[in-house]
Amino acid sequence: MPSQIMSNLVKPMRPMSKSLIIPPRPDLLIELQQLMKNPEPELNSLAILVKQDISLYSVLLSVVNSPLYRRNKHISSVEQAIVILGADKVFTLLQSIIIRSSLESSDFLEDFWNSAIEVAQICSMIAEQFIIIDSEMAYSVGMLHAAGIPLMIQNFPEYHAFHQQHTGLRANKLCILERDRFATDHYHQGYELTKHWNLDAKVSLSLRYQPITQAVIKDNGICLLKYRYY
Repeated sequence: MPSQIMSNLVKPMRPMSKSLIIPPRPDLLIELQQLMKNPEPELNSLAILVKQDISLYSVLLSVVNSPLYRRNKHISSVEQAIVILGADKVFTLLQSIIIRSSLESSDFLEDFWNSAIEVAQICSMIAEQFIIIDSEMAYSVGMLHAAGIPLMIQNFPEYHAFHQQHTGLRANKLCILERDRFATDHYHQGYELTKHWNLDAKVSLSLRYQPITQAVIKDNGICLLKYRYY
């Protein structure tokens, strides 16, 4: 049986607010998504797009030269970076960078986005140990798992202090506190943001259901039917 915490997640303490103010989908993201609709996207076109934006260029090279991917020599070419990482991983990485650039920036958020890259790499490595888990999907979820936090900060000036105060709480408990305080939560807003910007639907749902992950695993996915209105 689901715990009381899980029941509270399904029935928030007060009505959920409507979606927060979400910035329009950036033109660069639209261009990237159009490019990746091709089952075999042209790497040259992808490289040209990356070179249009200094943040895309610098973060891509930073990731490919990180200890996880580092080769015998330093990689300084965008084209080489794309070949090494693969188009799918580059696509996920670029989406996240564009989201970061489109939301208000601060020192706190810079640290937040840097840690997201590390989480994505860890998720991908773990997923590779299992046959049934798509490592690229896992990378996407890791990269965007907390994408709702910047959105909450933009809409609620007091959210930054709230988040720092409750750092370390389990997702289910944090979700309840956020809903009680703000009538919404960053997991739901991450879902709304990624859905609004036409990111992968499975990734969006993964962000939304983070607070009930343990129940999903325990019930072999049956609880998703129970919580279809979550």
